[in-house]
Amino acid sequence: MPGAPRSGEQAIRLDRVVATERSWILPPAAAGDAPQETTTYVVRRGAMPAGSTLRDAALLDAAAARAARGIALEDATTPSIAKVATGAGDAAELRWATGRFHNATRYLLIPGGYCEVTILGATSDADIASYFASVQLRP
Repeated sequence: MPGAPRSGEQAIRLDRVVATERSWILPPAAAGDAPQETTTYVVRRGAMPAGSTLRDAALLDAAAARAARGIALEDATTPSIAKVATGAGDAAELRWATGRFHNATRYLLIPGGYCEVTILGATSDADIASYFASVQLRP
């Protein structure tokens, strides 16, 4: 059973553009509740200001580069970054390992910004594929 969900909103910088990012996080259960559960699920939506010149592939690249820098600082590893085709359109995908756990983030374009779906602490690539397949994006 997952832990209590959290949500928030913050201003972030992508290249020279200030965007608003809203996040929803579903962490694993608290220690003692389900010690085998390690996976955290995250969905974020980034809203770009009206008239922003950062859009399309450049927006995905900027969001992926920002995440890669954060992963390098936090996990001391460099994620692989790839362009992937999905049913919702082209996406930028980052993958990295933390010890025995698998992690992945996928960025997709949505009207007015991007959507990020992240899975942290998965036990296999199959868990990542299942999560990405289950996420449905709506404007």
